Amino acid sequence: MRIANPTPPKWLLLTMSLLASVGCDSPAILQPPVGESSKMMHVFMVLDPAYTTQVLLVEPVGADQPLDGVVASMYRIDAGDSVLVADGTTTAGLAPCIDRYGRIDGWDFACAVFPISVVPETEYLVRIWATDRPTATARVVVPGDFDIDSVEASGTPPGTGRLIAEWSESAYRKGYFVTVRPSSEPACIRTATCPSGWFISTDVNHVDTSISPELLPDHSGSWLLEIHALDPVLFDHLTTGSGGTLFPVSPRQNVEGGFGAVGAWVSRRRLLP
Repeated sequence: MRIANPTPPKWLLLTMSLLASVGCDSPAILQPPVGESSKMMHVFMVLDPAYTTQVLLVEPVGADQPLDGVVASMYRIDAGDSVLVADGTTTAGLAPCIDRYGRIDGWDFACAVFPISVVPETEYLVRIWATDRPTATARVVVPGDFDIDSVEASGTPPGTGRLIAEWSESAYRKGYFVTVRPSSEPACIRTATCPSGWFISTDVNHVDTSISPELLPDHSGSWLLEIHALDPVLFDHLTTGSGGTLFPVSPRQNVEGGFGAVGAWVSRRRLLP
């Protein structure tokens, strides 16, 4: 399966991030399902072994219900038992979430940072509490490590002639996002709304394609090939659902007692010739 520059659903506004409907800028801005007015929370989080911290974004479902007293913890699932590995620290501002997930429009959000590096092929549980709200929980298995085995890129910019890449399989993944972007640009989880670059999604560990030059920005420096292995929850969350104000369909979610997604990905990068 390959999807060329898919547009994520409006409910998600989505990277990752790593992932938005037309005119929206960030995957991490969450909108509640139409008609939902409970006190539940919306949650977005991408566990990433490349970082020494993990970042959680929380939003209230009801706009008239201020979010207060957010507390969050992470657990490692070990032989069926939940072992506490880190407590999240709620930040005074949203800077850590913006840095990780992109622009956030709105005011009533909470951002929590966990001082922990996650381990590939390991299952984690995230639990979130807030004043007068149901406890929200989600479980995710971080995909396994993998390596980029070979890359051939021809044309100017590289890949516009042909792009051939192959990489080893990642355990516990559902699919891959493959991107080409200027190496000076930050990593982006926003897929179709990333500042610049090209991407496809695939469920196999290789690509053989050519990139339309108009999909790449003017850039005189080096280019980067980036491959993300996504767990099933994050992959489906970024590629399912549909936007619209009348009959929106929410993407896949895995938060019990709330809405949203806690997913994971593992990334590898290679400078293109």
